[in-house]
Amino acid sequence: MKKVLILCTGNSCRSIMAEGLINKFLEGIEAKSAGSKPSGKVNANAIKALKKMGAWCDDYHSKSITDLKNEEFDLAITVCDNAREACPVYPNAKKTIHIPFEDPDGKDFSAFEETIEEMQKRLIPKVIKELSFEDNFLINKIKGDLAENICRVHFENMGYDVSKVGVENISSVFAHLNGYEKNYIEKLKLLFQRMPDLLITHNEKKEAALFEVKYNKNLNTQDDLKNFSKYLHERYDYHINTLKLPVYFYVVTNKKPYVYVLKANHTNGNTGGFYPADSSWLDKFPIFSKENAKKSFREVYFSVIYPALSDIFE
Repeated sequence: MKKVLILCTGNSCRSIMAEGLINKFLEGIEAKSAGSKPSGKVNANAIKALKKMGAWCDDYHSKSITDLKNEEFDLAITVCDNAREACPVYPNAKKTIHIPFEDPDGKDFSAFEETIEEMQKRLIPKVIKELSFEDNFLINKIKGDLAENICRVHFENMGYDVSKVGVENISSVFAHLNGYEKNYIEKLKLLFQRMPDLLITHNEKKEAALFEVKYNKNLNTQDDLKNFSKYLHERYDYHINTLKLPVYFYVVTNKKPYVYVLKANHTNGNTGGFYPADSSWLDKFPIFSKENAKKSFREVYFSVIYPALSDIFE
């Protein structure tokens, strides 16, 4: 696990947002943030912007560099505005780089969204490059694509229509939006970047839901499942509780039963709401039942998914 420290002055806006984005989008990297003169609180608009990205975590808070004085980091990044601030220095980092961003503090919410956009364009690729993480990034992408294809096959064999959700899938549409303001188009693109992976629909069952698909090899205990459920709900809180979208999570792992599923906000029990794919309890959810479908979720799991994953992982 590589460690990254994001530094600025107040640790209330830019560094917190950068911390959230790195932890959200870059697996295998742990980001923390701090400030030379911490404000002691996180800006409300920074929290709102991260929640919209599914990147907010309640553990994030404004803190001083001295709070992390005994920790070592592979990379430190200062995000202060060159023209206006003196950036802090952290001695226990193997390498320090500077990527300046204008401070959105005191501005309206759109300024925070613009900062998020800039960080996605300039900061995330730089972190991957500086940590020589290109290969790791591709490995994680392969794992994610594998899990997504398994989920797709699962529901298509039930008779569902499965569509990829994301900005890359409708890029041709954006190319024809010449009459709209650039800022409006960029916000639309960001919204699609934040969406769960797949839209799964069935006309006869009158069912439609969004599925976020994950690969996670570290689900060995009930506590692991419960903690992962909490993580997913924090990451997709905006979609679940603000947009009120029907969101499910489909998780592939390398150990039996290989697949777990979770309906958002159904977090009772010792597993945080996760059910193994062979559980009869799944039949109580219409989207997993056989009613008006070619096969039930469990039938496809036993006939196709389980044999395939057993062959891959054993």
